[in-house]
Formats: sequence, structure tokens, C-alpha cells
Amino acid sequence: MDALLLLNAMQRRWHVTRVGKLFFATPVVTAVMAWLLVDQPLRPLTFAGLTIGVVLASQRPVVRHEQPLLATAAH
Repeated sequence: MDALLLLNAMQRRWHVTRVGKLFFATPVVTAVMAWLLVDQPLRPLTFAGLTIGVVLASQRPVVRHEQPLLATAAH
């Protein structure tokens, strides 16, 4: 319940895409907590994969401007 209230509060304050990107941080936070609390190993490949995922998720989308269609002559 508290998580939904927090999600709604963030959506009111920030753009929805910014809030949605936070979902990509969940595996990173979980892996770090498991490493700190239960001494689960954080292997280099895991760290690299999590880092690449966060970097890709945090990039701004490429905006492509479509060329307007040529107006066809009315007969």
C-alpha cells in the first residue's frame, strides 16, 4: 500500500517516464542489499550487467523527425 502511495506521489511530481526508469534500479538495489546483508557474492559479470542496464535505461530516447509527405496534386 505504501509503495503505491509513493508511486502516485512521484508521478504527480515528476514525468511518468522518469518514474518508470526507477523500476530499472530495483535489481541493482536488490543485488547490493543481498551483498551487504546476506553476503551474497557480487561477481564482476553481475556488476557489469547491472551497470549496463542502468546506463541504457537512463539514456534519453532519440527523437526522429519524420519527413513530411509530399502533397499530392488534387485533380
